[in-house]
Order: sequence, then C-alpha cells, then structure tokens
Amino acid sequence: MNVCVKVHAGNTALHKERKEAGRQRGLNGADVNILISLSGGCAHKIMHRRHTPHEVDACAKSSTGDTPLHEAARTNNVEALELLLRKAPLAMTLENADGKIPIELANSHESLLALLPFPLKWLRAVKKKAVKKANYACSSLDKDVHAAAQHANRVLRHAWFWSCSNKGTEAIQSSAASRHRSHTEQCFSSEHGFTDTAGKQVLCELLSTYDVADPGSDFYFPPEDKNEEGDTALMLACKGGSDELVEMLLDAFPDQDLDVKDAKGRAVWHLVPMSRPSVIGLLQKADERQRRLLGEEGL
Repeated sequence: MNVCVKVHAGNTALHKERKEAGRQRGLNGADVNILISLSGGCAHKIMHRRHTPHEVDACAKSSTGDTPLHEAARTNNVEALELLLRKAPLAMTLENADGKIPIELANSHESLLALLPFPLKWLRAVKKKAVKKANYACSSLDKDVHAAAQHANRVLRHAWFWSCSNKGTEAIQSSAASRHRSHTEQCFSSEHGFTDTAGKQVLCELLSTYDVADPGSDFYFPPEDKNEEGDTALMLACKGGSDELVEMLLDAFPDQDLDVKDAKGRAVWHLVPMSRPSVIGLLQKADERQRRLLGEEGL
C-alpha cells in the first residue's frame, strides 16, 4: 500500500487507516482528527499551520477523555509531545477517563525524557510568579504552587518506578513489532534486563537533574517508597535482573533497608532471577558494607 496516495477528501491511505481504527474504538469525528493529527509527520504541520482544518486543541478531550497529548504519549510520538507541550503546557496535567495523565501512558524512555522537563519548568514559573506577588495576599497563587508541585512529583514518581521496571520496554516490543525491533533489542533482553539506552537514561536524569536521592531535595523519594503493586525501585531493578540499575540504586541509597518486604513478603534477595548471580553479588556487597559500618559505629 502506498500511504502517500491520497484518497477521498484529500486524505492518504494512512489517514483512512487511522479513521477506521478510530471507528473501531468508538471515537467520534473530533477523536478521529486527533488520531490523524498524530500520524506520520503530520504533527509538525498541524502545529504550525494556523488555518488547517485539522488544527488541534491540545486540551480537547475525546470520548475516552484522552487529549492529543495522551495520544502522542501512547504512540510514543516525541515530536508531537514537544510541539503540543510548547503550545499548551497545562495539557500535561489533564487526566483521561481512567484518571491517567499523559506521562502515565508513555511506554518508551524517549517519551519520558521528552515529558520530564515540563513539570519542573511549570513549577518554577508558578513559584516565580508567587514571589513577585509575595506582598499581596493571594491564596490562589499558593494553590497554584501546591498543584504544580504535586503534579511534578506525580510525573517524577511515575518515571522513577518506570525506570527500574522492564514493563515499559516490553510494551514497546509487543506493540511496535518489527518496525522497532533493532531498537528494542538494544533496550531489553530476557538475559540482561535493561541496558543503558532505556531505564538507565531515565534514572540518570532523575538522579542528576531532580536529585531524587537527596533528602534535602523537593523531589526526594525515600528508597522504601513503594508503587501500587507494593514494590520499591530496588525490587523492580532486581526483578529485571539489571546489574547497572541495582548498582546505581545501591550507590544512591547506600543505607537503604535490604530486608524490606514486597506485597508477598519477599525481600530483594528473593526477587533476583536465578540467571543473574551478579545482582546477588551486588546486594551481598551492599549488605556487608552496611554491617561493617554498623559495627564501626558500635565501637
């Protein structure tokens, strides 16, 4: 099929395919336009042509509660994500019918890295505005700062647990098929878990830019903090069998409790795949270091 050949109403075969997919999902006409707008290289044209019939309202919601930003995150369209956020930054805070904000639908490290800077920019802008009007009693500004801080923490929390879990990259493997095969093989393998191109990139960004391991940071995440399934970041990294992620987390939180239990009563030692003895070795070294330090303090 030649996707560049235009069919009825000037649409290409790709547009027709997206429309049919939209109908199957029970979307209305406005929803279908959202799907079309994010297909192929159309996003750039749509965001820069003021009078296009398919111009997208970045905050408009479909019948499923999704905004164009949700769709861009779901389809890992990084170009569309950046263009939409530059046009309407507040779109990143909108929830769909399932209560998900756009970043919670992203399933690639590229999408996460594209979305991460915007909550911090928004928080800084709101704080700057509040400082300028500090001499005026304005409860709405306090609410804005609180809302921006809450959203930033929600975004970072999602990225934090995603970076240590292999779910995101596995989702790409199942949905993108052969088109991204060579890319995902570099990101994840059943033998080695995450590689540098996936979870580590996101984790490095969180540790360096947002100081999530610093107790004095506004975005500090205690190492014992758990996700909805009852797993800590270290537990997720151990399950994935990633030496590099486990080592990064042990270096960032050298005093973390290695005996914290998950929802099934298992500590990190019991979560490591049998094929990854090197991860057990890292945990043993961390445990020995902690015991040695405790012994020195007891002298």
